[in-house]
Amino acid sequence: MGWETHGYVSNSDGFQACANGEFIFAQKDGKDYFIKRFPKYVFPKPALVASGNEGILKRQQKCQAYYDRCETINKKVNDIAGEDGSLVICVDMFIEQNKIYKVYRKAEHVEIAQEDFPRKYDEKTADRLMRSLLTSVGTLHNAGVVHSDIKYDNVFIVEEDGHIRCLLTDFDDSYLMSQVPDGSDIVGTPDYYSPEMGIYIENELKKDSPEAAKLGAASDIFALGILYYVYLTGKYPEHDEKNCYLTLLNGKPLKLSKEIGRRRYNLISWMLESDPKKRPEKCSIIQQAIQNNSFEIPSYWPEDPKPAPKPHPAPVKRTEKAVFQVCGETGEVLEDVHLVLYSSDGTVKKGEGRTNEKGIWGLQIASGEYQIRLEPVPKGYEEKKFFLGKMDFGESGFAKRRLILKKKPEKVYYLSVEVRDKYGVRVKVGKFRLLNEKKEIVQQAVFEDSEIVLRNLKEGSYFLQVQAADHSYKARQIAFRTDAWDKNVVHVAVVLQRKEEFAEGEGVRVNPPVSGICEYRDLKNGFYELTFIDGNKKRVREQAAKMVLQI
Repeated sequence: MGWETHGYVSNSDGFQACANGEFIFAQKDGKDYFIKRFPKYVFPKPALVASGNEGILKRQQKCQAYYDRCETINKKVNDIAGEDGSLVICVDMFIEQNKIYKVYRKAEHVEIAQEDFPRKYDEKTADRLMRSLLTSVGTLHNAGVVHSDIKYDNVFIVEEDGHIRCLLTDFDDSYLMSQVPDGSDIVGTPDYYSPEMGIYIENELKKDSPEAAKLGAASDIFALGILYYVYLTGKYPEHDEKNCYLTLLNGKPLKLSKEIGRRRYNLISWMLESDPKKRPEKCSIIQQAIQNNSFEIPSYWPEDPKPAPKPHPAPVKRTEKAVFQVCGETGEVLEDVHLVLYSSDGTVKKGEGRTNEKGIWGLQIASGEYQIRLEPVPKGYEEKKFFLGKMDFGESGFAKRRLILKKKPEKVYYLSVEVRDKYGVRVKVGKFRLLNEKKEIVQQAVFEDSEIVLRNLKEGSYFLQVQAADHSYKARQIAFRTDAWDKNVVHVAVVLQRKEEFAEGEGVRVNPPVSGICEYRDLKNGFYELTFIDGNKKRVREQAAKMVLQI
């Protein structure tokens, strides 16, 4: 029981799931640590990298890029961490069994559910916590670092000698402002996504796309606005869609409670502007607005409703149309392919058509979340999910989108087989063959151990055949399903029976190490009776012995 590596020891024998990873508490040199590892980034084994497989090499590059990014962020954060310890720094990082591990000093803090926060702390305390947190985030921004995952669970509350302050932790999704990662390499938390961050991540856009330039400190400002409102009310701003950012992308407002007061209402609304350019530019501006009541901020306070005007003829409903250009990963257009548009869950068909010679296809469509498929799907391409918001259509009601379809990664399946006879004795010497349903040889190998690894298997039905030295084993039919593989490897124990002509008790003559002839007969439980016969072909019973014979 227990877990140990690199001098860190834990009484627990298993990691627990957490946001984008797994964690465990451990000790080293009498100090307590919080250790996190990342199942999403598992380096392939050197033998697989050496094979030169394109998918394996891409995974190796992706894992190395994330490790290098973490190293850069750790150094930046450690260099700027203040003496008050407002940033929980990573004290160690290493690779163990192809997985990345990050180590933090365990931080003692107040554990309280967010819905209970306003009952424990008043509004003035929430203001002090925000000023403390804004100092930490502002320090990161001045150093060119975007936290990218500010949320309630990543800000620890510490009470010491009657004072209260914040600890900012979890820099796993952080990045340099000058080096924005691809959308597929940022996880974050959707409840705190800004609109520009939601579009970038959900559509898995690339770092060289125009949308990447919209990310930065403004995205952290938006998340701070959500967190400030949570501190004051214990809830997220009221929204009509699944998350706040989806509500804004669909042109609908977020609704704040007037109970937080006019000034806080205006400040949080300013931080939650849909357009990142309209939000406060720096954390220091928000600090001044909280601390100084005379500091001027925009007004968002809803005025009392005016009498309803006389009804006018309803405007003509605008027709919205979207045009797509469909390309492969290398930029080649996919022409004359049949496209089908579905709802986000893939159950309701919204439209269909074919691309022209330039890979372009258009249809009438409203804003929302969709899934697009090529039917029949060209070999090797994945389905694509995307989001079209009101801003995509603009005033003209016409949206243009370039959809890049990824090729499905080549999945390699491995089968590990252990062969035993019916007594449980491992078959160690013989010929191994795997036949398909047509009795064609799929794999063949001569082995000295019963654990064999087969590569590149497809699901289906096969015949497993082992020929021992005496050709005595029957073929065994087995079936494999690709959904039975765990991490592309399935382990199978196969028990083979002897053929009828090699029944138990049949004597087999072998050359003995001494003069004469040696016989053995098959007994139960893998035991054999060994009898020597002298040159006159008389049995020498005095030399009879029982032994275990492994074929």
